[in-house]
Amino acid sequence: MSYRFRARALSVLIAATLLAASGFAQVPVGSINGIVTDPKDAIVIGGHVTAVSAAQGVSRDTVTNGNGLYALSDLPPGNYDLRIEQAGFAVSEFKGVVLEAGLSRTIDARLAIAHAGATVEVSAASAATVDVTQSMIQGQITSQTIQNIPLNGRNFLELAYLVPGNRPAPTFDPTKTNTLEVSSAGGFGRGGNITVDGGDNNDEVVGGTLSNFPEDSIQEFQIATSRFTSEVGRSGNSIINIVTKSGTNTLHGSAFLFERNRNLQALPATFDRDLPTPRFDREQLGGSVGGPVKNDKAWWFSSFEFRDQNAALQTGARDFTTDTILNASAPAPLRDALLSNRIDVQLSPHNSLMGRYSFNRSTDTAEATPSQTTPAFTASERQNSLNRFNSAILGLTTVLGPTRVNNLTLHYDNFYNDIPPFADDTPRPIRV
Repeated sequence: MSYRFRARALSVLIAATLLAASGFAQVPVGSINGIVTDPKDAIVIGGHVTAVSAAQGVSRDTVTNGNGLYALSDLPPGNYDLRIEQAGFAVSEFKGVVLEAGLSRTIDARLAIAHAGATVEVSAASAATVDVTQSMIQGQITSQTIQNIPLNGRNFLELAYLVPGNRPAPTFDPTKTNTLEVSSAGGFGRGGNITVDGGDNNDEVVGGTLSNFPEDSIQEFQIATSRFTSEVGRSGNSIINIVTKSGTNTLHGSAFLFERNRNLQALPATFDRDLPTPRFDREQLGGSVGGPVKNDKAWWFSSFEFRDQNAALQTGARDFTTDTILNASAPAPLRDALLSNRIDVQLSPHNSLMGRYSFNRSTDTAEATPSQTTPAFTASERQNSLNRFNSAILGLTTVLGPTRVNNLTLHYDNFYNDIPPFADDTPRPIRV
C-alpha cells in the first residue's frame, strides 16, 4: 500500500514589536534591555547605547527614554560588546554579553562621573543574568553544548531530551519512520510547535515535525513547555525554537566522521549466544564551512551531513518440516542526506536580510505497525518509506527608530512522503 502526502505553505509574518519598557524578543532572535542611572541612582535620559556583534562587526544603537530605559530588540544570537555613553559621564563598556535565542538579557548600567575620554569596562558576568521580562518555563541548549554532546543518530530534536520533562513520543505518521517527536509534560508529540529561524517546521497534515537539519548548522536550541507568549503559541504541548548558524568575518568550518560497526559492539545481555551477531553498521559524515562575502557586510554558511546505515529487524521464519519458528532477521537499510545553506547581508545601517535553504531526503526500511493481517515478527512487518523536504526562508529586519523594529518573513515548505512497495527481489528473512 502506498500513501502520498504533498503540502506547500507560504506564510507572511509582519510584526512591529518592542516597547521600550518591555524589551520583548521575537522567536529566532533575542534582545538586550536595561536602565541607565548616574552615581546617585537618578535616571539618565538620552544616553546613547550601542551593541556591536563580535562575530560580524554589525552594530545596533538606541537611546534611553524618559524613564532611563533602553531596549535593543531583534538581535541575532551571539556575543556582543555593549557601549553606553552620555555627556559628562565616563563611557561604560560591557564586553562579551552572551545573547541567546528567544531570550532577553538585562544589562543595567550606573555611569560614573569622569573626565572626558575616560572609559569604565564592566564584566558582562557581573550584570543581571535573570530574565526579568519573560516568564516562560524553558530550557536553552547553547552552541557549545550542541558541538560537544554526542547524539545517537544526530537528530536535532534529541536536544530536547536534555531538558527535564521531555521524552520521545510516537510519530503518529505511517509515512515517516525516520523522524522524532517530543512529548513535553506528558503531552502528545504532534501537539507541539517547531520553528526554525522563525519559520514553521510542522506537518500540517498529521502533526509532528518535518525536516531534520545538520547538527553542525544549529546555533541555538530553545524549548518552552508552558506560559509561552502569543507569537510562539499555536501549541498544546511545547514550543521548540531553532536558530541556524550564520557566517562571520572569519573563515571557519568543521568536518566529522562517525563509525559504528557490528564487529566493534557488544552483544545485549539477553541475546541468544547461539545466533550470529545481528548486523548493524552506521557511518555518518559531513561538515560545515562559513565566512565573509565582505567583512562587516555579508556572510555565508553551509552544512552537509549524510548517514549510511545498514541494520536488521528481528523476524521469524517458519520451518514447516519441524513445525517451529526460527529466529531470523531482515535487512533494514537507511540513507539520509541533509543540507542547509544560509546567507546574511547588512543592506544598510537600518536594514538586514537573511536567507536560508535547507533540504532533507531519507529512504528507510523499518518496522511497520502490526495489524490483524500482518503476522508478528515476519518480513511483512517491514515498511519502506521515502521522505523529501525542502524549506526556504527569507527575512528582512528594519529598524524604524530607537523603540521600533519591523520583521518581514517569507517562508516556503514542500514535503513529499511515500510508502513505496518492496521490489520482487527484496531479500527475504535470513539468519544473520
